[in-house]
Amino acid sequence: TLMGWGPVLTDWFSDLTLGRLAPALLVTGVLTVFLGLAFTTTASYLLTSMVMVPILAVIGSETAVFPSLISLHIFVLYFAACADFTPPDDVAVEAISRQWSLPKSQIQRHCIKFAFPLLVLPFAFVGRDVLFLVTGSQLAETVGAVVVVAAGIILLIHVAVGHLFRSLTRARTILL
Repeated sequence: TLMGWGPVLTDWFSDLTLGRLAPALLVTGVLTVFLGLAFTTTASYLLTSMVMVPILAVIGSETAVFPSLISLHIFVLYFAACADFTPPDDVAVEAISRQWSLPKSQIQRHCIKFAFPLLVLPFAFVGRDVLFLVTGSQLAETVGAVVVVAAGIILLIHVAVGHLFRSLTRARTILL
């Protein structure tokens, strides 16, 4: 209704993020991971999606991006799943640590090292409905979008892992 919390929360969040979609998505991702520290992936996704997806849809409709609801839900679900490898809960890290008899801190370092660049991946989904094979998408357009996103993620991982954890050679730096 017009008198409920929906419009008030939408206006407040839109003012907080200056009516731009990128900061709104960033805040939503952080909020989802934060909720995932205390809840399961499903609960974190449901809580965040019920409140934030309608707000993001309104903010997106006011910009030129026009994200689909499925891309916004995938965005929230991705960050809800990312909470499984973040401390203090880090359920996935605990399971791997017990299975392989390795220290938990070593596995956390590797998870952060390899997964941190992948936190950019859901931002590629928003506004690219062609990645979800919606009706009306041409095969060449879909393949092109998948190749661009995959190449971007591979480059991002290579740069982050290579540059942050060991020095890159001059040839690789020029290539990237």
